[in-house]
Amino acid sequence: MLNTDHFDIQQLVEVCVAKGMSHAVICPGSRNAPLTIAFNRSEIECIVIPDERVAGFFAMGIAQQTGMPTALICTSGSAVLNFAPAIVEAYYQGLPLLVLTADRPAEIIDQGHGQTIRQSQIYTNYVKGSMDFQEGLSLEEIEDQISEAFDFTLVDKPGPVHVNIPIREPLYGLTEEAVDSIEYELEIEREIFELAPYLDRVNDYNKVMLIVGQLNDEIVNEAIKACIDNKNIVVLTEATSNIEGLTIQSIDRFLSSLTAQEEASFAPDLLISIGGAVVSKKIKAFINKYKPKEHWNVGPIIGMVDTYDALTEYLEASEERFVDMLGAVEISRDYHQLWHQRDESLKAKMTDYLAEIDWSDFKVFETLFDFIPVDTDIHFGNSTVVRYANLFDLNANYNSFCNRGTSGIDGVTSTAMGSAYVFGKTTTVITGDIAFLYDSNALWHKYMDTLDLKIILINNGGGGIFRIIPGPDQLEELEAYFDCYQEVDIKKLVEAYGLTYQVATDVGSLTKALSNLYTNTGVQFLEIKTDGKISAEVLRNYFQIIGQ
Repeated sequence: MLNTDHFDIQQLVEVCVAKGMSHAVICPGSRNAPLTIAFNRSEIECIVIPDERVAGFFAMGIAQQTGMPTALICTSGSAVLNFAPAIVEAYYQGLPLLVLTADRPAEIIDQGHGQTIRQSQIYTNYVKGSMDFQEGLSLEEIEDQISEAFDFTLVDKPGPVHVNIPIREPLYGLTEEAVDSIEYELEIEREIFELAPYLDRVNDYNKVMLIVGQLNDEIVNEAIKACIDNKNIVVLTEATSNIEGLTIQSIDRFLSSLTAQEEASFAPDLLISIGGAVVSKKIKAFINKYKPKEHWNVGPIIGMVDTYDALTEYLEASEERFVDMLGAVEISRDYHQLWHQRDESLKAKMTDYLAEIDWSDFKVFETLFDFIPVDTDIHFGNSTVVRYANLFDLNANYNSFCNRGTSGIDGVTSTAMGSAYVFGKTTTVITGDIAFLYDSNALWHKYMDTLDLKIILINNGGGGIFRIIPGPDQLEELEAYFDCYQEVDIKKLVEAYGLTYQVATDVGSLTKALSNLYTNTGVQFLEIKTDGKISAEVLRNYFQIIGQ
């Protein structure tokens, strides 16, 4: 079969095939033509996405589902920088990407040639590693270099690795000559951390708390369930923790109910944290105020992560192995009961409040979680969306995702698109109006017909987060500079991409629209219109009632 006549590129792709790569996301361009040709003529499935920013998040969504490195490929110049938001998110979220950027030869950089920027080490602060493809290397040396880069995306905490590839013209030459095929067995060795001494120390404490951040690991989930069933410790989770069992799932609801006199009795003596980002600012402030005697952060984490300003030990160990052993530890049960008795009363308060409130964002989320099928993935937008999700008890119902690595509004829909592409089942993305518009190019690709994706847009007239966090809600600049009210006709926008549009403006129209949304297959779109001012007031009143 004809292939690129750049044998170094052939060798690069052969390594990716041998290592088990299944998908490559390619952005159209000229300088990356040899890469495009070689990947397209390999066993790896290639997806073509025109917008580099969308492509980055699409690739991240694939890596999220497969757990394997996804190749992300572009031409030279500013295209490289457009990958940056997704690369940063993948770095902090711990998702494996092999970023392959085509470049001009080194001698013509900064010499007035088109599509040339300084690409070497361009992502230095936000990748696990960077390397420049060297000219004149033997095929064996190239094999070693790319094999190392591929493996490094998976070692310890997964993440992106960047390979910058200067490519000389001609770019489009073909040959029947092929490099030799390669065989590998992918083995990523991890050091075994000695956990027994730490688990012995757990018995020294009566108030032990486990906080689970963003996590999507079925094996760890099973281990934590066993730990929960033991009822010896308090386990705090969020929607993106994806943990089943008796946990404190709405952290903000719980902490908002505590009086100043009660707080200390609920504070842990030993805090153990696993997983990625935690959304709740209240728990971070609570732990910071009532510092535990010890705080252990467990997991394959790059660097010391001291989210609660209380870290005493960093255990670079398997979360699964640690939690599995933790579940067998016998300590006082009083602390667990203290939290869960309080939590049951708060759930009743929340149910009563939801029955009384008018149409608002809070009411919308209650209705959504009554209708979204349990056998679906949900991708939550940042800011208000994921915060509302964390007010409900969802962990047993859905597999939840959110771009909480850097918590930006970038790529919400694009990530869900990539995830849905390989998930093979219904995927739902719940996003806000600003985040949706920011990422509207996510609808611009040729794979829409292959997806079973439901896009639910909650349009509260701008950046609703600034009406519910302390500070900007009191400023005269709120509406002009923070709330970001927009007048885009969402209906016309989505119809321009060939999507069927539905709108909901009250509970009745929302339940009808949701029924249609999940009855029909393919990409379906629903806009839900609410009032941002009313929604903010309803949420403030909720926390006041919880605190009474």
